Amino acid sequence: MLVSLAVIGFMLLLVIYFFVRSQGIEKELKRYKHQSKAAGVQAKNALVTVDALAIELQKMLSERLESARRRQLIAGEQHDAVKALYAHIEKVVMHATEHNASVADSLEAAFKNKSPGLQEIKLFISKQPNEVKLPWSRNNLSSFITTCVNIAVTIENPGNTKQAQNELPETPEN
Repeated sequence: MLVSLAVIGFMLLLVIYFFVRSQGIEKELKRYKHQSKAAGVQAKNALVTVDALAIELQKMLSERLESARRRQLIAGEQHDAVKALYAHIEKVVMHATEHNASVADSLEAAFKNKSPGLQEIKLFISKQPNEVKLPWSRNNLSSFITTCVNIAVTIENPGNTKQAQNELPETPEN
């Protein structure tokens, strides 16, 4: 009889322990859900901000390109390649950001079945000075943006490509 009371007492203590433990785990789970929601909201806000900045960058660079075209600093296939690249800046940035993809993968997705295509843009880039080619080869977003800005500077000031390096602050590599 004493042994059965001891076993029942032990089982009761075990049930109480697991009940208290489950309450603690439930509180912890609620806290993690709240943190997850907050992180999701922050991530969404960050994506919206990145999208807005990419759109503004795209507009600014497209305007600079059209200004250079009007001043006859660029024309023909070069203009078409740069215009196509600038028209897809937002898509490339958002694809790379949302899918954690490389710039190369994002460019392929953005230029799939487009004319001029990615090959024409790569050909254009290969004919540019090192200030354009070097960041392009790094295959990350900050370097992609640097490349786009350096293209605009190179078009506007063909003899002074070093100015492009002074226009953008140094950014850490991804």
